[in-house]
Amino acid sequence: MDAPYDPHAHTQGMIDITLRPDNDPNSKNPLQYITHAIPNYAFELSQRDIPNGTISPIYPGTNNTPLKARISLVDEQADATRYSSIIDIEKIEFKLRNNLEQTWFNIKGISFDKILFGGRLGNQCTPSYIHTEAGNWDHTGVAPRTYGYNNYDDFYFSDFYTSVHKNDPMDGGHGLFANYPWDSRFLDGNYEYKCAVTSVQEQFPQHWSEGLNFEIDNFWPFIRGVNVFYNGTQVYTADYYSQGCQPPTSSCDKVRFTDATYSFPPLPTFGGPPFRAPMKLHVLASEALLGNLDGKLWDPSGASYSVPQVQSLDGGNGLRWEVVFDNVLLSTDGEYKFEFYGKDKAEHEMLNFDIWDGSGNIETVPHRSSATNWAPSNPANSDGKSREYKFKLNNSCPTHFTDDSPSSSFSPTNSPCDCEPRADTCMAWEMRGTCSGIWKRRM
Repeated sequence: MDAPYDPHAHTQGMIDITLRPDNDPNSKNPLQYITHAIPNYAFELSQRDIPNGTISPIYPGTNNTPLKARISLVDEQADATRYSSIIDIEKIEFKLRNNLEQTWFNIKGISFDKILFGGRLGNQCTPSYIHTEAGNWDHTGVAPRTYGYNNYDDFYFSDFYTSVHKNDPMDGGHGLFANYPWDSRFLDGNYEYKCAVTSVQEQFPQHWSEGLNFEIDNFWPFIRGVNVFYNGTQVYTADYYSQGCQPPTSSCDKVRFTDATYSFPPLPTFGGPPFRAPMKLHVLASEALLGNLDGKLWDPSGASYSVPQVQSLDGGNGLRWEVVFDNVLLSTDGEYKFEFYGKDKAEHEMLNFDIWDGSGNIETVPHRSSATNWAPSNPANSDGKSREYKFKLNNSCPTHFTDDSPSSSFSPTNSPCDCEPRADTCMAWEMRGTCSGIWKRRM
């Protein structure tokens, strides 16, 4: 009598032969020991309710973006029940890479960062229910379809939250979410997404899908911090810092603005031409910017300086910048003012907190409440530039020394300098002889 199926074999692996082979974790995949035809895999990457080949994150980022990887046996027909090759998958990883970096990393959710069958000795199942519960759009895991007139299995990852906090413990709880762009596990910007497969005989991925590009955009861009240097001396600093609370405390979407002016040893002119020197600004953006940062400066006379020299301080990642204005007039008679212009990767223009929120030194960080809306209101009504920063150059060093060789009484311990709030500023110059040296050159 003819057999109902082509000849085939059933093999099982057990750690303890006295236990049933289906007693996890006793059951292990025998393909890790058996020489077998290495399959070729094809990938189809998709997202729930989105056509294959497109990733579009769900907002707000506290909602998950469900992903699926359909992994097929390339050389087998879809309508068969037995194949010449066999699926030997042990691990499936859903990976991201920021387009400005070369390193791939696993998507870490609030519970999982991969699917692991646990068939290889030493490996444990992840999720723990993978062999008893099928995966679906709401449930990370696998929907096994191969050998039932299909040549593929579907692998679901329902644990991708774009605004999950970088310090979320991944303990399967309610999740810790970021209220500031710098606290997010997935910073705003452009990403490439791939799925990677590791077979049961290997420890590293051998099969990679093609990449899909997409964008994460949970926050609106602003200037997080700036340090200003004039003629090589720091004269001003300003930054927005978080309130230091942990979600879900309501005030956690607030940042406090602080700034400070440092003492500066001004250079005398003695009736000569006005002194001019470069003014250098080190700038930290809240998120990666598109293209270059730009800025404008006004000196106390009202003269403006534009088209500065701009360069990246982080290898082109778009977060840290150096902005230099040349030949800036020295003056202690009024305020210097400056502001910045730029866009994030989603082409949102720089946020001016003073116009948008206007609540003073404590500001609300805008974040997405949906794909089209922002909370607490739409920042697009800002004017596309940062707040206007203002500071004065403090005249705090002595201006009466004319001797080419200052006396021994001129020392850090008895100096007439008054350099509050940074008492070391003038003293450091005096110890190096810089103040006296400059005076001699300008006399």
